[in-house]
Amino acid sequence: MSFELVTPGTPHRPGEPRHDLAMASHAVTKPLQDHPEDPASGRLREPKEACHALARRYEYAGAGRRGGA
Repeated sequence: MSFELVTPGTPHRPGEPRHDLAMASHAVTKPLQDHPEDPASGRLREPKEACHALARRYEYAGAGRRGGA
C-alpha cells in the first residue's frame, strides 16, 4: 500500500539536494513545475524509484492470483 501519490508542497529541486523537499516526502512521485518561481505555472509529476517498486510488486501479486484462479 502506498502512503501518498504526490505532495505538491514539496518541490523537486534536482540541482539543490539540500532544498529538494520531494526527496524527504512520503509521496511516490516528485512534483515538478514548468517555472518554479511562478506559482501559476503548470504542474507535473514524475515517478520516484518507490513508484516503480510498488508497480513491480503489484504486478507480481496480480500475476500470482491470475495463475491460480
